[in-house]
Parts: sequence; C-alpha cells; structure tokens
Amino acid sequence: MPQVERNTPQETNVLLEQYKLYYELTDRFAAARRDSNRFHISALFINGVLGLLGLAFARSATTAITAFETYILIMVGFLGVVICISWGIDSSLYERIWPARRLVLENMEAGLSYGSIAKENEYRRQFTAAFEQSSLTRRFLRILGLHEFFKGHSGIFKTELLPYLFAIPYLLLIVVSLFFFLQQ
Repeated sequence: MPQVERNTPQETNVLLEQYKLYYELTDRFAAARRDSNRFHISALFINGVLGLLGLAFARSATTAITAFETYILIMVGFLGVVICISWGIDSSLYERIWPARRLVLENMEAGLSYGSIAKENEYRRQFTAAFEQSSLTRRFLRILGLHEFFKGHSGIFKTELLPYLFAIPYLLLIVVSLFFFLQQ
C-alpha cells in the first residue's frame, strides 16, 4: 500500500466519502459482470434447448439426418459460437478493468487508517501460491498438459477462458453437421 502523508480530519472525511462512492460503483460493476455471465449462460442453454426442440419436431421417421435438420444443427452451433465469443469479449474487458478499479481503491485506502484491499491482495497471493504449489494441482495440470500455460499467471484458473471452452462443443456440432450436410 502506498504511503501518503496524514490528512486533516476534513480531508479524511472527504476521502472516505469518495472511497464509499467508488466502492459502491465497483460493486455495481461486479454485479453487472454477474448479470452478464447469467445472460450468456442462459442464452447458451436456451439456444441448446431450442435446437433440440427444433430437431425433435423436425425429426422424420427415417434414420438419416435430413437437410433441414442439418441446417438446424448448423444454426444452433453457429449461434452458440457467437454467444461464446460475445461472452469471451465481455469477460476479457472485465478482466482488464477490474484490477485497475481495485488499484484505485487501494490507493484511496492509503489515506485512510486501514488498507483492507491491500490485506486482501496479500492473503490472496499467499493462498494462490500455496494452491499452485500443491503437488496434486501440479500433477493434474501436467496430465491435462496445461502446466506451462498457467506458469506466470496470477491465478490458477483464468475465468476469461471459460467462454471459449463452452464454444468447443458448438464448434464440434458445426463440424459434424457440415460433415452430414456434405454427405447428402
């Protein structure tokens, strides 16, 4: 936490009010992030359900997949990928803005009596280091082939990767659907 000279009581009160306001805005920002995640997950779920319903209603008695069913599968896959990309961009922007907001709050706390965000950051670093040094965690990441990827990252799990992991089944759906479409 940066060291600053002590403020007068009036300056401290003004700083405290500014801190409260900025903290509330940061909390609203985090709530907007949660809402955005809920929206994207709901959109992916609804996309999948509507795709399955479309297939169920369009399904003919034959065992072969018709051209119409292939179009439905391609559309569901394409829409799923678009939703995942949108979610990924949104997450990426959040991951870039959030640390700056916390740094502003930490700098504001320098003029107050207790630096809660600086303490939280210190404890989080200790917890993350202990978690990453766990032999079980290292073995698990090595099995998945991700041990090199997570070296140098601040945390073991990167939330901005999650949307792109969700896109993999939709990409596979598109590939399989195109395979069936080209065989017709």
